[in-house]
Amino acid sequence: MALERSRAQSRAKAAPAAVATRSPTKPLEGDLLYRALFEHAEIGMFQSTPAGKYLHVNPALARLLGYRSPAALIQATVHIGQHYADPARREEMARRLAEVGHVEGFVAEYRRCDGGTGWASVSATAVRDSSGSTLSFIGTVVDVGDLVAAQDALQESAAHLQRIFDNASEGMYRSTPDGRQLRANRALVRLNGYDTEAELLAAVNDIAAEWYVEPGRRDEFKRLLDRAGKVTDFESEIYRHKSRERIWVLENAWLVRDAAGRPSFYEGTVVDITERKRARLALQESERRFRDLAETASDWFWETGPDHRFTYVPDLTAVYGVAATDRIGRTRQEIAIDAEDDPERWARHQESLDRRETFRDFVYRTRLADGRVIHVSVSGKPVYGDDGRFLGYRGSAREVTEAVLSEQRLRKAMLDAEAASQAKVAFLANVSHELRTPLNAILGFAEVIRDRVLGPDDPRYGQYAGFICESGQHLLNVISDILDMAKVEAGGLELFESDVDLGGMVLRQAALMQQRAQDRGLVLECEADRTLPSVRADEVRLRQIMLNLLSNAIKFTRPGGKVTLRAALAADGRPTVVVADTGCGMDAEEVALALEPFRQIDADIARRHEGTGLGLPITKSLVELHGGELRIDSVKGRGTEVTVLLPAHRVITQARLTL
Repeated sequence: MALERSRAQSRAKAAPAAVATRSPTKPLEGDLLYRALFEHAEIGMFQSTPAGKYLHVNPALARLLGYRSPAALIQATVHIGQHYADPARREEMARRLAEVGHVEGFVAEYRRCDGGTGWASVSATAVRDSSGSTLSFIGTVVDVGDLVAAQDALQESAAHLQRIFDNASEGMYRSTPDGRQLRANRALVRLNGYDTEAELLAAVNDIAAEWYVEPGRRDEFKRLLDRAGKVTDFESEIYRHKSRERIWVLENAWLVRDAAGRPSFYEGTVVDITERKRARLALQESERRFRDLAETASDWFWETGPDHRFTYVPDLTAVYGVAATDRIGRTRQEIAIDAEDDPERWARHQESLDRRETFRDFVYRTRLADGRVIHVSVSGKPVYGDDGRFLGYRGSAREVTEAVLSEQRLRKAMLDAEAASQAKVAFLANVSHELRTPLNAILGFAEVIRDRVLGPDDPRYGQYAGFICESGQHLLNVISDILDMAKVEAGGLELFESDVDLGGMVLRQAALMQQRAQDRGLVLECEADRTLPSVRADEVRLRQIMLNLLSNAIKFTRPGGKVTLRAALAADGRPTVVVADTGCGMDAEEVALALEPFRQIDADIARRHEGTGLGLPITKSLVELHGGELRIDSVKGRGTEVTVLLPAHRVITQARLTL
């Protein structure tokens, strides 16, 4: 067997040949040390008679053969040969022992008591008396099943590799660095025009001179091998050795070194690519023509494989700064930046691709290397091979950024116009209510007074006259708001600036609104720094800003709530006025609506609280006319804080505030 050629890897040393003479029917006796080694050894040990009967076995051997104990093994063994799977191997073992008196590393298949089998390496030595007669045999048994399996696998692998070498469709070889052919498989023999390997090896003397068409090609091949240890996809034009026909081949090779690291030989594969080379050259010429057309057209062409990854796109560096390599190997969805914005549309597009349908004008957005975003419209159709196999898609693309943006601008303008129209309709409805209500009151009470309905001198006439004044004032405020907003939109609102005691004005506006707050069951607090400086501003418009903010805060805060007016100088030197309330509050969308002219968050709410809804837009415009900033921080259901920040350059002097 092959295993016996490598006995040294697993050889079990037998007991020495010189053993004290002893009766063959009695076990060997030793001191306690040898007994302990015998009993506890991990390899099987035995003593047997020349007739093949066990005299003594250790526990390891009993376990190896599947017995509970050494005694059970001895009792069950009629003859040692019964434990050999092949009786002929036992006979060969006995013959060797008889001839030379010892055997080392004898490999045989053994049989266990449960019927199972395994492989073991047996070493044995004859114990002789002074006359040379054999008294018994002692020896060891080592399980080498794993080694046998490994060697069998190695032999099968070697046979398998040989079959691959002989039957491979690619040429396979081994050669020396100086150009001598050492081995060649059938494919390489046929490629060179010969019938047998021996014929080829005899004919080739120098690969460099006899094989390569281009001088120095073999030197380049060797240089690459020496530098990297391998050569990949090395194309060369060569001669068929026997006929001298010129063909193209593709080589892959590697360098094999000896134990000292010196180059020993080359191994590799050779494939005839003549037809492929010719087809490739024709294809390259066709691609050059196609690329010239693709790169000069206003639209550009593209191709994808069956996995929808780009296999061809033109180089658009000159136009868009996008090289072809930036797109090759990627899908359309991977280069788009709107796939997450509209997943349903992209899912429908992917489903269309999976169904291999023709598509037209699919528009998506992509980002260029310089950060620009462009819109691209693509159309494509599926491509199939001659065998009906799906190869991918082929199509065209063009930039449609300006068209898309124009459409978006048009759509936005239409939406804005519709929204403005709806806002103005709602505004007019609200204003008509605001105008009609005080006018009805004015006319009604005036008629009562004029016609003396209650008698000639009823004291209620005076009260009704007061109602007429209040309604007239309200009507004046509504009209003033409308006119102010009209001036703002027309750009005709002007400021009449003067020196304004900001602190004094804040305190006066708080005092003015105190009664209104109390009437609604609110607490109005004023926190103003008495060292607040004077500012350069339009005093009327500044007062209008504060009154609008306080009026809104009081109007939209429920009874029991609180309104706070604060004024101070910010850390950056800007005069600051803050109006905070604990009212109904707004979310971010409602804040944006509240700041738009003619837009109201809820017309019904505005109607219940009176007013045109122009207060905040006018206030914001007045603040911005002063070069300032209006900020609104609001939480739905918890309240609103409005901050007015005037530019620092409007501060004039530092003065104490007075009521």
